[in-house]
Formats: sequence, C-alpha cells, structure tokens
Amino acid sequence: MRLPAVLSRTLFLVLRAVTVTIFLGLAATSAASAQGTGYWHTSGVQILDSTNQPVRIAGINWYGFETTDLVAHGLANQDYKTILQTIKTEGYNTVRIPFSNQMVETPGTNLNITYWANFGPANSDLQGLNSLQVLDHIITYAGTVGLKVILDNHRSEAGNSAEANGLWFTGAYPESNWIADWQALAARYQGN
Repeated sequence: MRLPAVLSRTLFLVLRAVTVTIFLGLAATSAASAQGTGYWHTSGVQILDSTNQPVRIAGINWYGFETTDLVAHGLANQDYKTILQTIKTEGYNTVRIPFSNQMVETPGTNLNITYWANFGPANSDLQGLNSLQVLDHIITYAGTVGLKVILDNHRSEAGNSAEANGLWFTGAYPESNWIADWQALAARYQGN
C-alpha cells in the first residue's frame, strides 16, 4: 500500500526523531507484553500493567513542543489524530513528547498547524488553541487509541537543540520554575 505524499512526509518528520525502542530489564523484556493494559507502574526493574503483567515500552519521539515552534512538528502537514493512529498502527505503544518550560509558562498562540490535509479538514479542534491546549488534545487522543505518553522536560527556553548550559534550569527558568511546571502538568493530567 502506498501512502499519500503528505502522509509520507509527515511520517518522515515524525519518524526521523524516533527513539530507540526501550527495553527495561532483560529478563522481563522477552516475556513482556508490547501493549499492556490500564495504568502502568514499576516494581523493581520491571514496568507492569494494571494486571501486574510485564510491559515492554515500544516508544517513538514526537518532538516540537520544546522548539521555537512551541507545537508538535508534523501538524503543519497532517491531522494529529491521523499521526497518532499511524504511530499505533506501526506497533508503538508509547509516545515521548519533549517540551520546554517556556511552552508551559507562556504557551504559543501563533502555531504552525494546518486545518486542511488530504482533501479534507484537519486539526479543526485545534483552531484557536495555544500550545498547551494542543498538548491536551494530543495526550487525550493518544489515550483513546491506547498510546501512553511520556512527557520530557527537554529544555528551559524554547530552542531547536540541546539546552546550552546542559542543565535542567537557566537564569530565566530557575529550578523552582522547573519544579512548579512539573507540578502543574502532573495536576493537569492527573487521572489521564
């Protein structure tokens, strides 16, 4: 089956930042289920699902919220639901989403998002939203298709490479902001 050019380009943008599939616990990996059910938790070196069965994380990275764009890359070309469904169809069970403290504290509103893709409406429920609200929609929809999300506080200021000082805080975003932002996201996504 040949994918439409726009979808192929979007997949390329998303997949070029693919993280290596993570295997935690060599003994648990071979017996681990790829998907797992319900909430995941840890016990020793194992990740277990809600039925205490070992889970293997098969993860992919979807970058963008940490960049100066302040939104997931690929949304300029494709609907986020299509991207997440494709990730699921390709066998992944987890999406790692890097973000910046800047995006959490001052979410962008002039976002590079298309509202028309593949000869039809796309991302229509994202119109008028800021970056944090777009993240809400992505996390919620990921859950509806059975994908887990790992949030990664990747940078302090939005930027297109590693944080210059190599630390989790900067002068503009001190460690107290880092802690407060994690607390805010934990409260925001509690129960999700």
